[in-house]
Amino acid sequence: MDVDGTLTYSCATSGHTHVVSNVTLTTTHAVTCGADGQYTPAQWPTCAMHCPIPPAEATYATRTDLRPAAVDQPVDFECLEAGAKVGSTVSNVHSIICKVR
Repeated sequence: MDVDGTLTYSCATSGHTHVVSNVTLTTTHAVTCGADGQYTPAQWPTCAMHCPIPPAEATYATRTDLRPAAVDQPVDFECLEAGAKVGSTVSNVHSIICKVR
């Protein structure tokens, strides 16, 4: 491999992705050969199933954390209006869970 040469790897399992910059999902990972003979980035991401965070519906507060959820991880959406409840519950939080189909 030449200096500044790049190798691109893909997640081995179909449907698996890894998270880039805390928001974006991708199936590939590129490493570049440096003048010192080391590849950058040195840390390899973990490929796994992820669910992108959907936009909040109009009656829920916008989420500031948009990092995709891992399988079985809940994602909470709070009611926008103070004192509002979700459906017939006593909670102001609607939770969705990332699941594999």
